[in-house]
Amino acid sequence: NDYTLDTVGSSATLNTTVTTKNTGNISVQSSETGTAYLVHSSITVDANTTQANLDTFALADKVNKVTIATVDTATDLAATGLVDGEYKVYTVDIAGNISTASAGTVTIDTTNPSVPTGLSLADSSNTGSNDDNITSQTSA
Repeated sequence: NDYTLDTVGSSATLNTTVTTKNTGNISVQSSETGTAYLVHSSITVDANTTQANLDTFALADKVNKVTIATVDTATDLAATGLVDGEYKVYTVDIAGNISTASAGTVTIDTTNPSVPTGLSLADSSNTGSNDDNITSQTSA
């Protein structure tokens, strides 16, 4: 009987490359079925890393994972519970081969923006009283 030994990792693609909160989903995909891992930049993934290592990291708050059931198809990976920072995607195929990191990154940022202060309505846009900063003008 002939067999083929698979020693080549899949390619990982990160479709979401924006800053987001840790309450939504990140879109990822892989060239092979297996598992995709969203990994914080503080975690080193190299030739010595195994899928078991990634699964252990996934128990903490710096890695989340999702099963890739269909190749080259966008799959939602939950960002729930991840700490702030920059993340890359790695995929592991069913033979256990780990991909290189995705080219793109996504940033998780749970800090709310500060409330702006010192805002004032320009007199030329103020259609009502000049001292209440309220206007009924609907165009710029």
